[in-house]
Amino acid sequence: MKILWISIAMALSVIIVILGRKMMRKPTILIKKWKKMGVVIGTIALILVMLTTVETIEGKVMKFPTPEEAVMYTHSVVMPANKVYMIDYVLDGEDTTAVFLRTTGGASSSYLLRKENGKWRIENQFNHMMDRYTIKDNGKVSTITLHTYKGTKDCYLVINETIDSIENEIYDISDNLNTEFVKIFIDDKENIKYSNKYYAYLYDLDKDNYVLTINGEEVKFKDLYRLS
Repeated sequence: MKILWISIAMALSVIIVILGRKMMRKPTILIKKWKKMGVVIGTIALILVMLTTVETIEGKVMKFPTPEEAVMYTHSVVMPANKVYMIDYVLDGEDTTAVFLRTTGGASSSYLLRKENGKWRIENQFNHMMDRYTIKDNGKVSTITLHTYKGTKDCYLVINETIDSIENEIYDISDNLNTEFVKIFIDDKENIKYSNKYYAYLYDLDKDNYVLTINGEEVKFKDLYRLS
């Protein structure tokens, strides 16, 4: 649902920009029809604001007994019926829960859900922040993603190691905080893709002083190439 609202809001934003440019090019028309155009632009702006806040209102009202049900509600609305999904891993934090999943087409998704008194709200995408980095090991490029949620100290680290086959050597991963990493093997037979994903929860992460050790090599975020 959130994708639908955002798409509509973006379309209305484009309309506002186009109308504005046309009016600036024809100041005479602007003077003659300022009342009519003012009503139109005001109405569009109001609709835009209403649409962009629907997700926030929905997120404040609806609660679910499990994070899986919250994800099911959100995902079933924005995905076609033939795009079923499977949950790879659920990681619980102090104030949020992260749910990592993928569709039958191989696309990965992640949701960070705020939890309150044993119930979970649908994701507010404006609070879910992601930092993605690349890392090279023996010519192989893998990604490291940090998921954080605004207003909390929760941080979820995901390392995606793309491998050529099931027998490919896996990463040996640790860090300077003695964090527990959980490895999930992803066997995407439909797209003939294999990967190992490593998940970890980090509370109040200090990125500047955080050190990963991958196959005996120290890795710091400041030395990595940031994708987004």
